[in-house]
Amino acid sequence: MKTVSTTFSKARVLVIGDTIFDVYHEGTPLGISAETPTLVLRHKNSVVTLGGAGCLVRHMLELGGRAVFVTLLGKDAFSRHAEQYTHPNLVKIFVREEGRTSTVKERFWGGGYKLLTWDRLDDRPISPAIEKKILNAAEKNIRACERVAVSDYRHCMLTESLARALIELARAHKKPLLLDSQISQNKGNHLWYKGADLVCLNQREAASIDPTWSMRMSEQSLMRIQKIMDTRAVVVKLGAAGSVSMVENNFLKTPAIRVDARDTTGAGDAFFAAIALSKRIGARELAIANAWAGLSTTLVGTTPPSKNDLKAI
Repeated sequence: MKTVSTTFSKARVLVIGDTIFDVYHEGTPLGISAETPTLVLRHKNSVVTLGGAGCLVRHMLELGGRAVFVTLLGKDAFSRHAEQYTHPNLVKIFVREEGRTSTVKERFWGGGYKLLTWDRLDDRPISPAIEKKILNAAEKNIRACERVAVSDYRHCMLTESLARALIELARAHKKPLLLDSQISQNKGNHLWYKGADLVCLNQREAASIDPTWSMRMSEQSLMRIQKIMDTRAVVVKLGAAGSVSMVENNFLKTPAIRVDARDTTGAGDAFFAAIALSKRIGARELAIANAWAGLSTTLVGTTPPSKNDLKAI
């Protein structure tokens, strides 16, 4: 019988993507301000963690994988949190650009509810010199890695020309490239990565590639996306409903686990981490990725759950 440990390889993955510093403030509600209709909280604690592609890396390390992490950092106090984060299975390659500040997303919690999200964004396009540094770092390390995982949070670390160069680099070295590119306030950029070996999407992202996307016709929709993206595999995450996938010519529908979800932040990174480490992509691996993502929602913040909890279920 296969175990969770045998599902994941100990592959070294080249991870390229935006780092976000997730700051969680937790407080105890005291009441409503006398001056304005504002909730007043007593500060309890504040925690800073690596989010974005950094969250993906942390999940991979918890699952037993190894990572070479290439990312862009600002020249500010927040970058110290990335510098201080270490792991025996992690190689960090930080690229910095003069005058750029880090991407920081602060979330304020009180009484078990998220009350406010406060984002600090520096979404200016990177310079050609910084783009070259990122590509050079990928070229230098790709031979020592078994696959490439691109986590594009759309904070301008990854340009269209860099995305296309990474696809060509992976092809030249015969390394599978797996993609997770986010849509928030921006339009989708998935066509930049046409030719990726696996594309991981949510339903909104699926619809940005194929406007006719429909869950009622999910198999046909996945086949259209597969053709548009010229990819071997398409996975669409459905949250509490699990996921649907087209892996080569095989349509797969896999369930989620029932959990008491508290915070869904980072669940997509958890799912992608499990996929990026899997020795193959099949029904079992997708079910385990759903389970790992589900477990991540039981915790407030982006701290990964324990691999032992995954083994237990």
